Amino acid sequence: MNRFAIKKGFFIFLLGFTIVVFYLFQCSNEPSYNIEFYTRAENSKNILPNVVANPEQTFTAIGQSGILDSKYAKLQPSTVPPPTNSSIKGEVVDLNPVPDVIGNVYFLGICRNTGERAIHYGKVTVKLFDDNKNEVSSVFGYCIKKQLMKGETSPVKVLASMPPKYKSYSANLSSENLSSTDVPLPVIKTINSKLVQGQYNRKSFSISGMLENSSAKSVSNISVICITYNSKKQIISIDSLPIPNQTLEPSEKINFSVPLYIANDELAKSYEVSYDGRFLD
Repeated sequence: MNRFAIKKGFFIFLLGFTIVVFYLFQCSNEPSYNIEFYTRAENSKNILPNVVANPEQTFTAIGQSGILDSKYAKLQPSTVPPPTNSSIKGEVVDLNPVPDVIGNVYFLGICRNTGERAIHYGKVTVKLFDDNKNEVSSVFGYCIKKQLMKGETSPVKVLASMPPKYKSYSANLSSENLSSTDVPLPVIKTINSKLVQGQYNRKSFSISGMLENSSAKSVSNISVICITYNSKKQIISIDSLPIPNQTLEPSEKINFSVPLYIANDELAKSYEVSYDGRFLD
């Protein structure tokens, strides 16, 4: 009787051990998945890597806006790892500190994507240092263009509000939103742009001209971006003007006029005009 009980117990143990080993083997061969979440508050797409969906649970994505309801989730195999700031490469060039009359300093420069991955919502951090190279202040701002593909540039304006006395400064470019999806950008042509000096105030300027949609699709969320330079080719102003409630159809044109704010009242000698926009979904 005791011998039979021992054999029965050993058989049950062996069966349980076999089931556990089989289960672990199956789990190790299951592919990982990404979940694509679509927020109902925004039409943005956020990708959270290697998360298992629970149909009865509501998720909040850290660092993203909106409550993400898993009922709207869609599973897909994980292939490309999400970017990190270590994989984002960029630089800030031609940075020029422009003081105003009340003690503020505007750091004006150009962001350039020198890496392979797109930079979304590029964040520029400017650090100020004293004579002993000690950091005395740190401020930040964002690239005017929301997406920079490889080799693309965007102006940036960083305001240091009445900063302490400083001797030198540095600037660093990072990507604020690493989960955004790269989207193709429209092609918009600038026509007959000109720098206009104020009739009554000779230190006031504006840039006017016309935009033409050279793409095959409709374009919305359009902003006109203007950069002016002094006689030394230093940036002295960066201004942008969104065109609200405006959609440009293919080959359609629209006039624009962007007033300029030059903090130190320096005379503008040359300028550049660019744009930002998105294809209409």
